[in-house]
Amino acid sequence: MKKLLETALAFAAMTSFANAQSYICDISSQGDGFIPEQLGMNLDKPRKSAVVFDAYINWGEGQPISARMRNQQDGKLELRWNLNLPTSPIRARVNYRVVFDEAAKTMVMYGNIRSATNRLAGTGTCVLGDF
Repeated sequence: MKKLLETALAFAAMTSFANAQSYICDISSQGDGFIPEQLGMNLDKPRKSAVVFDAYINWGEGQPISARMRNQQDGKLELRWNLNLPTSPIRARVNYRVVFDEAAKTMVMYGNIRSATNRLAGTGTCVLGDF
């Protein structure tokens, strides 16, 4: 999985952001599923844009996707994206939110599935990628 993330982030770094920082985060799920073991993030803070990739994004989209990014008042970064997963009998739409503390290199990930009572959450630590 780590090799998959590194390849995807290398592609994202080459094709989108010259001033971006890339991170790979190891995540411990503390909820009811759909939280990946690893998340790759390519962050372009001046443009307030990001590219993210994980096993669920690979399953649903097959490639890294864009995420909305904003600065929080406490200095952390917030990323948000939506993902349609090919679950059966109907597709699950998961709204993801990550709060990333770049100074501490830690993150918290939340997911929300509309009309479901699942609690999707995880915490993780991140390292800079080699790009």
